[in-house]
Amino acid sequence: MLIAPMAVTTPPSAAPAITAAAPAPTRAVAASGDASDAGLARTKAGAGAMSLVPGDAPRSISTALESVRDAVRDLFGRRPTAPLPTNGSVDLKRYSGLWYELARLPVRFQDPQSVSTAEYGIRSDGSVEVKNTAYVGDTVSARITGRATAARGAEATNDRLRVRFGGLLRFIPVPKDGNYWIIDAADDYSTALVGTPDRKFLWLLSRDKDAWGTRPIDALVDKAKSLGFDTDRLLVADWERRRMRDAGA
Repeated sequence: MLIAPMAVTTPPSAAPAITAAAPAPTRAVAASGDASDAGLARTKAGAGAMSLVPGDAPRSISTALESVRDAVRDLFGRRPTAPLPTNGSVDLKRYSGLWYELARLPVRFQDPQSVSTAEYGIRSDGSVEVKNTAYVGDTVSARITGRATAARGAEATNDRLRVRFGGLLRFIPVPKDGNYWIIDAADDYSTALVGTPDRKFLWLLSRDKDAWGTRPIDALVDKAKSLGFDTDRLLVADWERRRMRDAGA
């Protein structure tokens, strides 16, 4: 949704990153518990922080309008894509908690410099509460909340979700098949790979913000590439600086 995650919405993708923002993204909280995590949680929002999408108000409006335009265009001119396999079954209670965005494909509704966390929690009605927070350095650049429900045909597996956000983003159409496809979730729910079937959106999530470059994450990157995602375009989170960098940098 990093959000989506990162979660996030996908033009019919999604969303994302629950992110991303992403996974994004992109939310009950399971804190990692070290001092840096505590400091991150205490960081105050800067003057530019918004509750809609990252960036200023004109960018928020533009993002919503462009996403609606893309959704309509895709609806009438959608090109066939290879089927996207998902995890098969997801325990949303175990999936809940705090996720760090380790990498994502560039998306217009996330500042290309920002890194994000996604926090998920089960609501009393069984839906998932989504809380995405974006950081650039020591500043909280954006916060956004939303709600996720099982997509059509995934009511028993919960591996495809429909994520909706508030603010201007509520006007963006969300496909019935979902805009948050959990492609892979580790058995211990320590890592997750989230994307959309059009291959426009992809988030790599981890409970450990320093997991980039480890064998499990490398395996997820390889899996994403094998499924047709352009992993050469990945932005990678530098959580020490709280900024994104290119995967090859």
